[in-house]
Amino acid sequence: TIYVRVSSAENPLCFDALQSFQLTTVAPPVLGPDRDIFLCDGQTSLTIGEYIMDPAFEYSWNTGETTSSIQVSETGTYIMTATITVGNVFCERTRSFNVISSVTPVIDEVVIDGFGVLNTVQIVPAVEGDFEYRIGDNDFQESPIFEEVLPGRHTVYMRDLNGCGVATEEIAVVGYVAFFSPNGDGHNEEWNIMGLEYLQDPEVTIFDRYGKLVYQFNANTSGWDGTHEG
Repeated sequence: TIYVRVSSAENPLCFDALQSFQLTTVAPPVLGPDRDIFLCDGQTSLTIGEYIMDPAFEYSWNTGETTSSIQVSETGTYIMTATITVGNVFCERTRSFNVISSVTPVIDEVVIDGFGVLNTVQIVPAVEGDFEYRIGDNDFQESPIFEEVLPGRHTVYMRDLNGCGVATEEIAVVGYVAFFSPNGDGHNEEWNIMGLEYLQDPEVTIFDRYGKLVYQFNANTSGWDGTHEG
């Protein structure tokens, strides 16, 4: 309630009768921020809007619908208007949803530059999109290239940044340790190629500097202990 009166400038004690009026405020609808929402390929539709309808509001969309949420199946910008009316006073707010298409990640191939102490692995996507990549339990990264990968079996991941899924693939990186020390202390006693068991019928042949055969082994043996003819 707002009260109004007029007083005499010379004698403030002289004023007219009090008058008043009612000031009614109407709180506007509280809506979330504008959003980008992604429609994955193969996804027929999705729901946008306010999932919980407030009975004090009236809803309208630029599509002509009048519910708090709607189903959409095409990309584009959808604008929702929520209105509250008290007497002859109304307040409204708008919220827009920008529906964007996105793709499901598919790995085309994994290129392994291996057979070394530290190896390089590159994930090649089969489709263009916004992806991030991971190998093993490491964090996701923007680059599809992983360096200094140790030999062995690994799982690689390619994830769509827009929530349209994750593609995975098992890979085998073949490599070897840089040294071995057959001195009987129980550590690094044999030289071997890690990941040899992932190859088909592998055979490793070791020669000396003059080309003379020193040792030969396959995936069923433990490796070379550094000896030759005893």
